[in-house]
Amino acid sequence: MRASWWPAPFFVRCCGERTEEGDAAIVEAVTALCRRLDMTYSAEGMETEGQLYLLARGGCTEAQGYLLGRPVPQAALLRSLDASG
Repeated sequence: MRASWWPAPFFVRCCGERTEEGDAAIVEAVTALCRRLDMTYSAEGMETEGQLYLLARGGCTEAQGYLLGRPVPQAALLRSLDASG
């Protein structure tokens, strides 16, 4: 089953506003729930290395956001892929 479920991007943007341990507990619980239900998941809205660290530490294996790459038009993405071989 493929599902993009995450209490984000709001949650990811708020990481660090609460205690790091509290944030880590939420990430770990969500990732465990998704694994238990055989769901894939992706954290959305990741913008800082601190958020990346917290998500990776909690077991999240898929993420998207400005830290990893800015949105680009489809044509530009296809040109970039063609140029890379």
